[in-house]
Order: sequence, then structure tokens, then C-alpha cells
Amino acid sequence: MEIVKDRTLFQGMHVDVYRNLNKPGMFSIRSRKTGLVVAYAASVTLHDCQFVVSEKSRQRVLDRQVRTVHSVVRGYFHSADDKANLNEYQVGYYNPYKTPTFINEGTNEPVFEAGEVYCYGSRAYFKNQS
Repeated sequence: MEIVKDRTLFQGMHVDVYRNLNKPGMFSIRSRKTGLVVAYAASVTLHDCQFVVSEKSRQRVLDRQVRTVHSVVRGYFHSADDKANLNEYQVGYYNPYKTPTFINEGTNEPVFEAGEVYCYGSRAYFKNQS
């Protein structure tokens, strides 16, 4: 994990996590309180999560065909750069060109909330779906 500019990140902090468009394989961790990116990590585990997509920004992506950050996993930070047993999770993904929401890859159903999310690679692995 790489902390940005002496900013703080602590367990239980309310954050938004999204794929970093300029650092392949990395996620940005943004404080909900300040709106600033506090860290980068290859994997992030969150609790009490929501899957959030800005429809207005998604439409802009579709119109302009330019990637922008407009979807996040919102939750409470637990850990970063850990390894998880992916067999314990369901697989979620988001692609603005195919779907307006995060999708459960196994059932093709929309996913809006989860008890725990493990962000890794290009997927959001989740369990305890609400």
C-alpha cells in the first residue's frame, strides 16, 4: 500500500474505492470525509459496502467514449494488499458499456450492497449480499 502525501488511512475509515485509471492493477482509496485520495493499493477489503454508479457521469462516458471515474465501492476500510480466498466470494464487475450497475457475474443480477467486498484485479469480490 502506498500512502499519499502523509495522509492517514485507518481501519473503520469511511472510503470510496475505485480502479485507478493511470496505475494499472491499483485501486485508489478516497476519504469520504475529505474527498482526497489517501492511498493506493493492489487489493482492498471493505465492510458494510454499497456499489455506487453515477448515471449522469456514465452517460458522459458513453457519449464521449472516454474513461472517467464514475463508479465506486463505498464502505469502511478494513485492510489493503491482503490475499483472500476468492472461493469464499461471489464475483462482481462493472462495465459502463454493458450495464448501468455493478453485476453479479454468476447470476447477471444487479448488486447494490454487500457485507464485505474484496477489490482485486478488475473485479469486486463480495459476500453477505444484502
